[in-house]
Amino acid sequence: MTAIPPRIPISLNASDGYVDLLEVGSLNAENGILSTNVVASGYVLGGTTTVPTGLVNGLSDGTMKTTAGAMSGAVSIGTGSLVASGAVSGLTVGATTTVTGGTGVTATIGNIVATTGNLQAGSSAHAGTVGSFPAVATSGELLLAAVTNGAGNFNTTISNASSVAQSQVVSIPDSGAATANFIVSKSGSTQTIATGSLALTLGTVTALGHIYTPKAAYTQAGGVGTAVPITTFAGTVTTDTMSDIAGAGHTFTLTGTVIAASSSIMLTMGPMSAPIVTNGVPLLQVTSIVGGTATLTITNIHLANAFNNTLTFYYAII
Repeated sequence: MTAIPPRIPISLNASDGYVDLLEVGSLNAENGILSTNVVASGYVLGGTTTVPTGLVNGLSDGTMKTTAGAMSGAVSIGTGSLVASGAVSGLTVGATTTVTGGTGVTATIGNIVATTGNLQAGSSAHAGTVGSFPAVATSGELLLAAVTNGAGNFNTTISNASSVAQSQVVSIPDSGAATANFIVSKSGSTQTIATGSLALTLGTVTALGHIYTPKAAYTQAGGVGTAVPITTFAGTVTTDTMSDIAGAGHTFTLTGTVIAASSSIMLTMGPMSAPIVTNGVPLLQVTSIVGGTATLTITNIHLANAFNNTLTFYYAII
């Protein structure tokens, strides 16, 4: 077995020159540069390399510390640790690395890339967000953030459909409110568009279930020619008492923002307050539609008997 020569602890000071190798002891480079690897391996391991204002190019196994200077080039640490109060550039880490204290890790130029791993924001019980800024200053930020589930430790994955066959940009429209929800193809609860409208410019809507339209009941007051304000896309209207003679009629209007110039209005006759025929026979029709107003005409088409009743009819705006 080859005898190991004794090692003498030494202390080297490089004020303005170069030091190539340190076996055991400490190395202090005040203003100099360590031009080659500083090696502390095997039984030679010992000491701390301290660089207050200089540069260190390499270290294997041990501890390297900077108190004011920068580490340039590739710094390789086999089983030791790296403590830097200054900047560190060109650092390659072969195992999991944790940054404690400070303000985190920032890449002022270039990207932070996980080539075969994942990027994670936060941890269990510690909320984290992923943010992206636009090119224009003070124009807000797009944030991806998780919130607490209703119950259970469940994940939500956002991914593209497997059928995507082109590059695409999917934009989130302006909800016009501080909070809003997406409409999804499957849901365990009722999905509602609270404000605005849903427009289909191409294609068809297929209803496999019931399409529900809120409705209300309205009553005309002030005479048979008085306008009836409505606020729903469907409902019932009961007229004031009619007295048109045979062959005569009258007009009145339905008014409201639910009526658009492009709307179609379907009417269905309902009951009369007095028997039909003996109290006339009504014919109800829409004669004109403009934005906010629909004009309706009721004609007594009986040959002899006059109206002496009210009429209830149903309407639907599509």
